[in-house]
Amino acid sequence: MTDGPPPFEIASNDAFPADSERVVIAKWATLRDACVKRSQALLATPPSSNAAQAAFFQQDISFSIDVSAQVGKLIVALYQQKLTYGEFAQKRYEIGSQASAAELVFRQSAIDRDHQRQMQAQQQFANSLAVWATYMQAVEARQPQTVNINGTIRVQ
Repeated sequence: MTDGPPPFEIASNDAFPADSERVVIAKWATLRDACVKRSQALLATPPSSNAAQAAFFQQDISFSIDVSAQVGKLIVALYQQKLTYGEFAQKRYEIGSQASAAELVFRQSAIDRDHQRQMQAQQQFANSLAVWATYMQAVEARQPQTVNINGTIRVQ
């Protein structure tokens, strides 16, 4: 789900998208949405699955579906100039790595038949999503091209 943390030159980019870049971001978002939709269409529970297998499969794919939805929200915020490129890259990495870690524990605990650890992985990621929702509410409430550093600074 993640290809590693963003390199310094990207993570430290405190620029907001210019109007010309927003056009490209909109095109990228549209293409990404179509790709995500096609990918998720392939994630069907095998018809031969019993109830436990179906539940496992649905939970397993929910990690990537949730990340995709959250990255979609980040893209909208980037487009709306509520995130800098650096914050976008860092947060995209953060949610992806949290999901990857939870998914790894979830899968390993299934192999180990450790139902309690499976439930803990699900709960840990649910907690991450709750924290994430609070973060996204704050981002969505920002005025465009606003950076919050111990207060609010408006870039003009």
